[in-house]
Amino acid sequence: MFRDMDSGLKDEATGVFVEYDKTFTTKDGLTFYSLVLDAVPLRRDDISIRKVLIEHTRPEPDILAGERVRVVTHANILVAWERV
Repeated sequence: MFRDMDSGLKDEATGVFVEYDKTFTTKDGLTFYSLVLDAVPLRRDDISIRKVLIEHTRPEPDILAGERVRVVTHANILVAWERV
């Protein structure tokens, strides 16, 4: 999965940071926690909450609740973020 991050398809989204979901999720043998955004839906019009995966050994990005951020993901895994 990680070898495709450099060249694979990436999604960008902008939204309001809600919280971190510390519930661990496993995907392709790796463990993640989630960054929760209230964002414009990518594919479904009725769901505005988006959970972006962060590998569990990575520290939490320094984002406060209510801040507007732009995230770049590959396979819904956080690659980059910035405050907007």
